[in-house]
Amino acid sequence: MTLNELQKELGMEARQTGVFVSALASNGLLQVTKTEEGSEDLFAKSPVSEIFLEVKGILHGRYH
Repeated sequence: MTLNELQKELGMEARQTGVFVSALASNGLLQVTKTEEGSEDLFAKSPVSEIFLEVKGILHGRYH
C-alpha cells in the first residue's frame, strides 16, 4: 500500500499520515519497501505486527 492509499484509508492529512507511518515503522510494526521503479515507498504489516495483533486478539475476530 502506498502512502497515498494509506492516507485515504485512514482519512488523514498527508503530514499526519507521514508521522503515523514513521512511528509504526520505527517500532517495527510496519515494513517499508520501495516500488520496482524505486520512486515510491510501499507499506505492509510486519511479522511483529502480526504477533502483536494476535496477542491482542484483533486477528480472528476476537477483538471487541
